[in-house]
Order: sequence, then C-alpha cells, then structure tokens
Amino acid sequence: MGDASPSCAPLDHSLLEELMNRLRSGIHDQELGGAKELRRLAKLSSSNRIRISEAGAIPLLLKALKSSGTDVQAHSIAALLNLTIRNDANKQAILLAKGLDSIVDVLKKGKLQESRENAAALLFNLSHANSHRMTVASTEGIFTGLAELLRDGSARGKRDVAAALFNLLQIRHCRPLAVRAGVVVPLLRLAQDSSLGLVDESLTVLLNLAGHQEGRFAIMQASGIRTLVDLLRRGSDSNKEYACAVLLVLCLDDYACSEEACNLGVQELLENLLVSGTERAQRKAAKIMELLK
Repeated sequence: MGDASPSCAPLDHSLLEELMNRLRSGIHDQELGGAKELRRLAKLSSSNRIRISEAGAIPLLLKALKSSGTDVQAHSIAALLNLTIRNDANKQAILLAKGLDSIVDVLKKGKLQESRENAAALLFNLSHANSHRMTVASTEGIFTGLAELLRDGSARGKRDVAAALFNLLQIRHCRPLAVRAGVVVPLLRLAQDSSLGLVDESLTVLLNLAGHQEGRFAIMQASGIRTLVDLLRRGSDSNKEYACAVLLVLCLDDYACSEEACNLGVQELLENLLVSGTERAQRKAAKIMELLK
C-alpha cells in the first residue's frame, strides 16, 4: 500500500471533487492519478477515510477495478482496502454498492499479484463482521480464488487468505465449498513449512474443516494425519496444541484416522504432551488417548 506521510491536512471539497472527476474521466492517466492519490490519502487518517467515502469514491473505485490499466486496478483495490481500515461504514458501503463480484474478480484474475493479495485482504476485512459474512461467502468464485492464492501467493497473501477463510468457515455450509475449491492441500503445505510463520493459522482453518465429512476425507487423502503427527513431534508448543485439536476432531468420528495415527507413533507423542504440553494440549492429548484405547 501507499506510503503514509507524517501529517495530513484536512481534505477540502475542491480536492475531493477533482479526484472524483479524475476517476470519472475515462482517461487512463487521469484515472491513475485519482486512484493513486485516494490510496495515499485513505491510508493517512480515519477522517480522510470518512471524507473520501462521503465524496462518493467507493462506487467509482469499484468501477475502476475493471479498468484495462494494470496500475489503475492496483491502486483502486489498494484504495478500497485502505478505506476499510477501522471503518465499518465504508465496509457496508462497499457491500451496498454491490462491489463483491468485482473484488472477487480481482482476486481471481488480477493483473498483478499485489492486486490479488490486496483483494484477499479486503475480503478478510469485509468478512470480519458477522452481519457481512454470509454476503461475502455467497459471492460466486470466492473460494476458488482464495484457494488459488493460497497456492501461489506470497507469505503475506497466504496469511490474508487464511484469515479470510477462518472468518468465512464460521458458516458451516461453506466448509464443503472450500474443500471442493481445493484449500486442504495448500493448507497442509503451510502447516509443514515453519519458515513462513503460518503453521498455527493453517491449523485453525483445518480445525474448521476437520469436523465436516468432506473435510475429514480430504485431510486424510492428502496425508494430513502424518502432517499432524509430525507437528506433535517437532512443532512449537502452540503448533502442538493446534495439531492436537485437529487430530482430536478427526479421531472423534473416524476409526481409520485413529488407526493411522497409531501406526505413525502418535501414542508416545501424546504421552509426552501429557507431561510437557500446554494446558490445552494436555487436555486434548488426554481425550485422544481415551479414543485410542
């Protein structure tokens, strides 16, 4: 996102009107200048975010997402993201302007990876409130787009995808949609790669999926039990805690999960957790041990 300056003079009506006219112009350089400046101003202060929205920028920025100019699209999606920083009214304004389809289109087909990742971050912001979550989750193609970015995004992009998925998968009927879109394999890869610092984030999403039949099957098919057992062996304390939680949910409803975990040596690892794990991990480990008897 754009750089913030240390201070920001109050926005006056004439400047905002000029920026709106640039976005309306249909001229690439004018649109680019308007979107770029709005991106910068929206990041500077909460009062700017209010004034920019009141000037009518949100529908114009959403329209600019369809621009043939890579740079216009990039600055427009970033401006929209900045406008939602600690501003619920602007989030609501984006939904009322029916902007979700355009945002998901950038997520899936954005001309720059930065644009796709800013779209994911924006969807995370929009899905944070319970009242918005169902609307966001119902947008066609959202889970396919998130799954694709989870596979090929940067660490920052993957973090935003995981956060958006965590929000959206609070809705139970979205869990099979995410599984069918292909999120399980890249989530397990994130759980296996401690260098990205996203092990716990991926496990919290997998925890939501593990309780659903399709999610459980997909995790098992992707060697997820082995991944969880490996985390119990070598992960951090928090990794072990989350891995235990996922494993417990899997084993509750599927004997095959329990059998595979036993074959991988999970019992000794659980015994170790009962002695040295966090309090939550100890509770989960004890419950798994009961299931394995």
